[in-house]
Amino acid sequence: MSDIADAFATHNPARVPNLFIVGAPKAGTTALHRYLEAHSQVFMTRPKEPNFFNTDHDVRQPARSVEEYMALYEGWGAERYAGEGTVWYLHSTEAARHIKQISPDAKIVMVLRNPIVALYSHHYQILKHANQDILDFEEAFEAGLTREGGTGLPAKYFVRETLMYHRIYLYKEQVQRYLDCFDRSQLLILIYDDLKADQDGTLAKLLDFLGLDAETGVEVERVNPNRQARSQWLNRLVKHQDSPIYQTAKKLVPLKGLRRAIRSSMHSINDKVNLQEVARPPLSAAMTARLQDHFRADIEALSVLLDRDLTHWVTPTTDEIHADDDGVAA
Repeated sequence: MSDIADAFATHNPARVPNLFIVGAPKAGTTALHRYLEAHSQVFMTRPKEPNFFNTDHDVRQPARSVEEYMALYEGWGAERYAGEGTVWYLHSTEAARHIKQISPDAKIVMVLRNPIVALYSHHYQILKHANQDILDFEEAFEAGLTREGGTGLPAKYFVRETLMYHRIYLYKEQVQRYLDCFDRSQLLILIYDDLKADQDGTLAKLLDFLGLDAETGVEVERVNPNRQARSQWLNRLVKHQDSPIYQTAKKLVPLKGLRRAIRSSMHSINDKVNLQEVARPPLSAAMTARLQDHFRADIEALSVLLDRDLTHWVTPTTDEIHADDDGVAA
């Protein structure tokens, strides 16, 4: 057994999480997490992404022990499902196996989005969260090729794999890992295009998969619009926990709860004052062609695996690439 399976060996198997939204990044998972969170029969963790089962990833501040992880479920009462939404579980080579070991009957939800469009959106998302130090998308893509070996990394990042742009959205092997670990009846593979085009129908499919009834007042809200910092320096200062602000607060404010409240207030002020909704700059024709070549074979393989033609993803329209995420962003 793995270390995680060993650590769960003495835990009540009837009280382990049984619902996982595993990805992909920037494909609607935050909206689905909040939608399920509002259902009376579902308990979802806060934070949304504990990053516990992706043990192969370089994660800063994950839930490090079973005790820390299960503490996120302390509010779980009589709800039928308890789950979380770490989007990096899809990319991880270990997460599917770990989840299977501790929760063999779990329900797995994944949402797949055009990789070219999702990657462009992802770049601006991690810029907003101060986890990327290269502003230009094309330069960041190129840097990811060398950063995979551990060189040229930014001083601060949350999950190092978020910087490896060339690997994040190669879906075929990622989906295959879950198909290898779980019975197909335990997996719901949604397509972001369907969520945008027919939100009600897609949510009905989700509830049917979980065996849940629809409830009034439970809706998908608009989250994660494209917002960028006026000052990247200020954004990094506020969002990195080991910045001088928080190091000083740690010395002057002994109570952890009060420090957490200070950090939350700083984040709120920064988001209101420093972040602004902006249109994404155009993606060059040359870079679009490069991404098409990079993802074409994987899209074709995924189409075969899912028995659904997704090859139109190879040629996204300009409007698709630069559009806001319209309420169903990760």
